[in-house]
Amino acid sequence: MNPFDQSVNRDCLFNNVTGKAVSPKVCDFLTNANTMDHQQKLQFLEEYASSPDRFEKPIKRNTILNFASDCIKKVQKSSEGKQAIPPKNHIEIIDGFYFLNVLGPSFPQTFGKISEHVLRKICGKDALEIHLVFDRYLSPSIKDAERHNRQEVDIPFSIVGPLRKRQLDFNKSLKNFRFKEALVEFFVQYWEDYSMTSFIQNKTVFITVQERCYSYRSVNGRIFKKEEGDFECQHEEADTLILFHMNKINQNSTILVTVSDTDVPIILLGNIHTFPDMDIYLVTSFAHKEDFKCYSINDVATSLSPNICRALSAFHAFIGCDYTATFYRQGKVPPFKLLQKND
Repeated sequence: MNPFDQSVNRDCLFNNVTGKAVSPKVCDFLTNANTMDHQQKLQFLEEYASSPDRFEKPIKRNTILNFASDCIKKVQKSSEGKQAIPPKNHIEIIDGFYFLNVLGPSFPQTFGKISEHVLRKICGKDALEIHLVFDRYLSPSIKDAERHNRQEVDIPFSIVGPLRKRQLDFNKSLKNFRFKEALVEFFVQYWEDYSMTSFIQNKTVFITVQERCYSYRSVNGRIFKKEEGDFECQHEEADTLILFHMNKINQNSTILVTVSDTDVPIILLGNIHTFPDMDIYLVTSFAHKEDFKCYSINDVATSLSPNICRALSAFHAFIGCDYTATFYRQGKVPPFKLLQKND
């Protein structure tokens, strides 16, 4: 805008870049900043003269109002989300390394006890069939840049037995993907011990390690471990491995997917048409019972059109995901509204 234009309203304060007038509240703050500063200075000196202790007491912070203040959108958090309660007889698929990160601070000191702790936790769920799926670490990989940004390291690691003690900071250890590979391999070997029958009981546990998948069942006090050829998969990420396991499961099942990555609900919605007979639920947190949040993917898909669901994967990749930066100061909501408008 031209600040010298005679048609400009002299009673308003304008932003020269955007040409927009600020709110009266912001205008009052900016035009009277020097006056307020002088008044607060005199007030402080008066308080100090009456009480020398005032010098050591904190000064109340001012709320700063500027041109950016009018652009801030206040988000009101609501505890009344449209959460769902899945049926008891469901199959649960868990992102393994997310699960380990959540449990990490509470882990016992030895790897044998850690293995038992993880198995106890997953078998303590309502599901009769649990799939614990883990990322694979390949090199070179499209994920290399992201792992570098996360400060992940590649240091050889081996677990020689169940009595070996873990590092003090377990979550920091999870930044070494060789440690994570060794840990999952240890689970695979340790869970076939007969002492695991008390944890598994009447459940079936699946675990992925590299491209392989194993199942564990307890029968008459013995553990039956089986390599599941149908679940052998070359996928690198647990995000898509979850979908692969869903494709191998009975299509009339109820599936509970436990993850933290926003890529997973996008992938599920983008492929919901391939699972017409499945009831799919998404759990976004299970660190504490009060944090438990469960949403029906089927209900979300119903609220969107089939075209929107199918377009979500490409849309998500284009406007910002693991490999793509978002458009500057656009976020995802305005582009999504544009997508819906052109459905």
